[in-house]
Amino acid sequence: MLRKDQKTESHRSPVAIRLIPVCIFGWIVMSGFIPQGNQVVDQMLVSLGGCSALKIVQEMTNPDRSTTTVTDSITYQQDGTANRSRNGGQAIPLFSDDSMNRMELGAMLPWCRNRVSFNQWALRMGLQLEKCALWRFEGKPVWILGASKSDDPVTQLWVDVDSFLPVRLNVLSDGLQQPNGEIRFSDWKMIQGIHYPYSIQVSRQGFVLQDIRVQQIDAQPETGTKPADGQSGAVQPETPDAGYQPSEALKPVHQAIEELKQRVAAPSPSAPSN
Repeated sequence: MLRKDQKTESHRSPVAIRLIPVCIFGWIVMSGFIPQGNQVVDQMLVSLGGCSALKIVQEMTNPDRSTTTVTDSITYQQDGTANRSRNGGQAIPLFSDDSMNRMELGAMLPWCRNRVSFNQWALRMGLQLEKCALWRFEGKPVWILGASKSDDPVTQLWVDVDSFLPVRLNVLSDGLQQPNGEIRFSDWKMIQGIHYPYSIQVSRQGFVLQDIRVQQIDAQPETGTKPADGQSGAVQPETPDAGYQPSEALKPVHQAIEELKQRVAAPSPSAPSN
């Protein structure tokens, strides 16, 4: 039978592990370190990974449960601009369609693979990078770009503190007749050197407007070298964190976070026997 002090000891590690996000969150707040929005964007683009072309086959489920399969092709120019075409149609400049609303544009965030395309997207979305805040999303710390607090009624981009991948986009409505919307990016995988979310969910007030699932993806490297087979279905996801390196400005934060994780997760020494 375990003694009382042994029972207490046996429960310490799980509690400590559950407190890791809280400790990290508190450490960053206490240290006063809040990066600039543009710093987070630069690191996010590094984590997303660059390419010269993307071809994505997606299945879109609508509110009436009907599904549509579309193929989007995006090519990136040397000056950072990009063109897109759908289902083999005419290519047009990325984000140039003025008829698209913010919810449609928001779901196109994963197509931003360089600073030029991201700036074009942010301008259309009304995302202001002067403000950046630290918050939590599903138990993990996130940077909120575009707001000084989570309930600001503005467009907000939520970026995971650890992976620097987008996880949530709060979309300010285009008009007074519509409530604000939300887009969630999840099931991130690394394919052919880039990260891409295999699940994108678009909703308003908890009602799902569109559920987007990636079926196939093909990424052409920035070097211009086409993958040997050119077939998305034959490519297996790589290690999720492969290729990610924190920028010089954020390395001290990552180092402190890792040290804190190790200290909190380390098992406590057993109580001496009587």
